[in-house]
Amino acid sequence: MGESIQVEGIDKDVMDIANDVCLGKKAIVTLVESMQSYLANESMEQRRSGTLLLSLVLEKVWERENSNLSAEYQSLTSLSVTELDYLTKFFTNRMRDYTAVTTSALRGVCALLKFPKLETETLLTLLQDFSRDIPVQSLVQPDRYLVLVTYSHLLRTRLPDVQPMGSDFVFMFVRALDNERDPRNLLVAFKLSAFISNHFPLDLFCEDLFEVLSCYFPVEFKPSESDVISREALSTSLSNALIAAKEFGIFCLPLIAEKLSSESNKLAKLDCLTLLVSACSVFDTKVVWEFSSALWGSIRQETFQASSVDVENLCIDAVTAMLKTLTKSSDESSLTEEIVKDCRRYLKDPELKLIWPSAKLLQAVCATSKSTCVTVLPECTKILEDQFYFYSEGTKKRALLEITQGFLNSGGSFDKVDLPVETLKSLQMLCESTVSHPDPDLRVIALKCAGPLRNISATVNNDEVAVGLTQYIYNMLMYDPADSVRAAAGIAIASDATHDKVVDNFIEDALTIIGGSSHTSFTLTTKEVYKIFPSIIETLSPLNAEKHITKFISTEQIKLNNLNDELIFPLLMCLENLYDTMVVDDFDKCERLKNSFDLFVSNISELEIDSEYLFADDLKSCCLKTSLAAFISRVLKSYSVSDCVISGGAIDCLPNHVEFIASVIASCNEAQLLPKLPGILTKIKEVALSSVNLVSVISCSTLFGSLINKYYKEPYILELVAKTIKLLEDAIFTNQDAQNNVINYYFLLIFLLKSMAFRGADLSGILKLYVKSLESKSGRLVADGMKIIMEDKSARRRGFTVKILYKQRVFLLLMPLLIDGFTHCSSSDHCNNYTVTLSHLIPVVPIAIISEKLPPLVPMLIRSLSPDNMDLCESVISLLEPMTKERQELIHPHAESLCVKVLQLGSGTGSLRLKVACLTFTRSLTRLPTHLLLPLRSNAIAKLRYLVGDKKRLVRMKATLAINDWFMVGAPIGSI
Repeated sequence: MGESIQVEGIDKDVMDIANDVCLGKKAIVTLVESMQSYLANESMEQRRSGTLLLSLVLEKVWERENSNLSAEYQSLTSLSVTELDYLTKFFTNRMRDYTAVTTSALRGVCALLKFPKLETETLLTLLQDFSRDIPVQSLVQPDRYLVLVTYSHLLRTRLPDVQPMGSDFVFMFVRALDNERDPRNLLVAFKLSAFISNHFPLDLFCEDLFEVLSCYFPVEFKPSESDVISREALSTSLSNALIAAKEFGIFCLPLIAEKLSSESNKLAKLDCLTLLVSACSVFDTKVVWEFSSALWGSIRQETFQASSVDVENLCIDAVTAMLKTLTKSSDESSLTEEIVKDCRRYLKDPELKLIWPSAKLLQAVCATSKSTCVTVLPECTKILEDQFYFYSEGTKKRALLEITQGFLNSGGSFDKVDLPVETLKSLQMLCESTVSHPDPDLRVIALKCAGPLRNISATVNNDEVAVGLTQYIYNMLMYDPADSVRAAAGIAIASDATHDKVVDNFIEDALTIIGGSSHTSFTLTTKEVYKIFPSIIETLSPLNAEKHITKFISTEQIKLNNLNDELIFPLLMCLENLYDTMVVDDFDKCERLKNSFDLFVSNISELEIDSEYLFADDLKSCCLKTSLAAFISRVLKSYSVSDCVISGGAIDCLPNHVEFIASVIASCNEAQLLPKLPGILTKIKEVALSSVNLVSVISCSTLFGSLINKYYKEPYILELVAKTIKLLEDAIFTNQDAQNNVINYYFLLIFLLKSMAFRGADLSGILKLYVKSLESKSGRLVADGMKIIMEDKSARRRGFTVKILYKQRVFLLLMPLLIDGFTHCSSSDHCNNYTVTLSHLIPVVPIAIISEKLPPLVPMLIRSLSPDNMDLCESVISLLEPMTKERQELIHPHAESLCVKVLQLGSGTGSLRLKVACLTFTRSLTRLPTHLLLPLRSNAIAKLRYLVGDKKRLVRMKATLAINDWFMVGAPIGSI
């Protein structure tokens, strides 16, 4: 807007005046007076230049008027109504001039149309003359775009003034759009068309406008990398334009049917189907009904032979959209019957090839409305029943039953469906016929059918079928031999738990099962009872739920002392789910529920429960923590070393308990402090150090570390950690041979270090103990423990607090201790422990951090190049290889040992990746000074000559490159 105007063929004085007008320094009248010799010149070129300059000035003036400028400027440049009329007459005359002048006048006309002071009568006259005198499609693309943008501006700012033109404006737009091909112009035109269709009477030009638009459908535009307009934007805008007016219905729906039948492009089919889905919600029901048969004929083939899942799904969406539209006037029956007629034969397909797409379509039709459901469901399920009884193969029976389930799910989506009683009874018999079938998967599917069928029967007050199905599900739950079937029956019975009789029967039978009575034939187990009970309670009212929960957990049969260890975990999970499902409305219900759980906790352990936890604000959290604390105390209280060893070598059940405890701890935050935590930590530590079961040791050590990590800020934790480190040091380095379970102390050390490292605690004391332990009898176990410490994914899932960059921090603190210990170590086995520890650190610490500590590390790294640890060798070689170029002074003293070790690794039986790394490193050694390499040259060439004949092509290639460089070591400059 601040750039000066330049037009060829205009004098400098006139150009200065024009720029002054643009800047608000002079009035436009002054410019017109100075341009008389150009505007009225007999030369066409002079008139063109003058007209173009005036048009450009008008554009600048309009831009200035619409910006935030001072009143002084507005008074100088603002055009009066008289001036606008004069300019309008001038540009109207110029639109009848030669084409070269007309295109220059176009910009002036478009600028004039934007001025708000232009009178309505003048505006309409200018529009009509513009439409008559300028053929828009003969203009170049920028000018056509300018015309469309001007139309858009007029409709946005002066719609009431333009609307009196009525269908004349529609005709003017049709002429401007016809034969347009540029995507930039089309995007504006499509949006403009949708607006015009909603605000102007189409009248005689309705079909003309649609025809102009329909020639672009479906969009075939393929944008290049530089295009800012996408095919999706054009397609969406065009679709909105095609359905913008209800009058387009008689033209749009036949177009969709025609394109669906003729188009083979997937994107084109998707566009057609998407347009049909949108059109059904816009066009009149009569129009949709008139073309529904033709549209179904086009959709039918795509449904059964769809080129992709997207096309198939959109076909179904289109059919359901038509049916929903027709349902509004009860005209859907004919189309529904036609669809069922065409799909019926596929439901009888003996090979089950086309049964799935047809069933998927019919299920969607069934779910459209109650009337279509009543038409489709009885007929389709009858065909499926006949096929089910006809076939004997289990796979086909399962497929037919799954399809039946889909129809029942569709019917169950309505509040009430008046299905024939014969249909309900025959489907009930179908489900019950699978009771004795040997395939448990088939029985599971039958149960999934029985649930929605029972609900449908209940809505139509058919108690006979509903009660029969409930009894069938209940019998499958109690007596079926397959676990999967009982699980499915539990889900089904829970959805019917609103019947008090069902709940009462289940509670009575459940307590019999929990009591371990031997006089019952139930196959339902105690574990399954604990799993199903909360889901049944969830469907009850708060009052009934409280009554049944109290009865369940206060019975003598639920006492923990009567349970074996295998059932503790399912029972506590059941209790947690009961907390989640129970809704407490008032304090009285809360008090009754609290007392029930209080009684249960008393049964779990004989510990006294602090009242501050029972009467806290968060009942669920406090009761759960109290139960958890009592449970931990009970398990550890009854635990002894003798309990660990079970005949047959089976492990004890403590690891399962610890996993449960750890999962609950992971869900708590630091503010939720467990009651009696110091005592629990002490007991867990005692179990971890006394057990002879390795799984129990690791589980308890992990739990101990997680509690230390979670509550590290508590004051007594620091004291406990210091005492534990002292205990570990005394145990590891005092009478090692006399202790049978000294390995337990190593595991507790590893997990304690891990939890403290995660938390960012002071590691000076425990790291010294860790490094000192590398030279103990089980030093290799301690070294491999670094891998556990560096692994943090599972720890995050367990709720550990993990500080960022903890690995770098451990590395920086540990390196001086490792280097010092390695330097003074006299045993080769113990030296290997240092290198193993390093092997677990190098892959997880950034190279930039390692490079800072590299000089004292090099001897240890070279020592670690051993066939015993291939992964470490690969990491070390990848770390040292850049040093041969960037920091050669570190490699010089060790060139000989490095060359020998790396060539031995490359010639060994290591992995392909290791061999390639060794050969790459051997080649990089040739960068070192010649006097260091000459003594190594003959040995290196001999080893590489052997690798040139390796069976792997990549090894041969790397060996050839390396031997070539070694041959050139010491060669005179310029020799070949």
